[in-house]
Amino acid sequence: MKKYWPIALYIPSTAGAAVYAKVSFENISPFLVTFVTFVLCWAFFLIINRMRLSRLVEVMIDERLNFAKLNVYTFLCWVSIFACIKLLSGSVELVVFMSVVPLFTVFAGREWPYIGSLNRWSVVGIAFMAMVVVFVHPQMREYGTERQMLGLMVGLVAGAFAAVYIILSAEVQKRNALTSVDLICLRLPLLVAATFVISIQELMQVLSMEFLLKASFLSLVAVVIPAYTLQQSITEIGSIPTSVLMPLVTAVALGFEWGGGLELSLIGVVAILVQCVAIMKVSLSLGATRNKMKGLTPTIGGDLSSNLRKTSSTASRF
Repeated sequence: MKKYWPIALYIPSTAGAAVYAKVSFENISPFLVTFVTFVLCWAFFLIINRMRLSRLVEVMIDERLNFAKLNVYTFLCWVSIFACIKLLSGSVELVVFMSVVPLFTVFAGREWPYIGSLNRWSVVGIAFMAMVVVFVHPQMREYGTERQMLGLMVGLVAGAFAAVYIILSAEVQKRNALTSVDLICLRLPLLVAATFVISIQELMQVLSMEFLLKASFLSLVAVVIPAYTLQQSITEIGSIPTSVLMPLVTAVALGFEWGGGLELSLIGVVAILVQCVAIMKVSLSLGATRNKMKGLTPTIGGDLSSNLRKTSSTASRF
């Protein structure tokens, strides 16, 4: 059972981060939340990876087009994630994100013709059911239909860009023999720079020791711990078991919301839990199908099935 400790730590940290970002940064723009979360994370990983920085500069030059794409996709994905959390709630945002990433990954990786009709209906079905979850969650009644729909669309955007950078990250990683920490260092410069420029005035208005402590905590639980434990889980138990267990993040987020006094309802809880089980089932089915597809599916940069297993589970934020 010791090999399950990384995923056991990943699940509550990711769930807690989504709820904490909603509660503690309610009046802060998603650009500023993204900046304060990732500037500390990027600095941390640059420091621990300092011996490989010269190699990363070489990769940036050799892969300059893909380097630019990875940065743009990461920027758009994470800004959309935090915007979705502000529009919806932590648990609902997680459900939407994890529901749509498998669908977009299938399309981005050109797997659609090869995964079989059952898997095709499954990935479309869980993506559609994410919309149902948005509308039955009790907190959503306070926001109105326009905000619900906007939150759902922003979540779709986050999932779409996550799927694209999952595929591209795997290709760059395989081609250059990079570690997961290498990829984090390469993917964050634009995210940090752009969100700083956009939110600098707001940062000056809210900057305080209390704010810095909150930002440091969010960076730790939202990125540093999940990024490390997710990769460790893939190493210890494999990408498919990790992918199957990841939807439990949403169930744990429900617990955090309940503990924080946020409004819940039986129908909302049941809808989210049923969706979690459905995502787990789809992840297991896709994983089995990809194992059978190994070496058979063409992609823009190599063997897709191998790429996906090397990178992470299909619902990963990293």
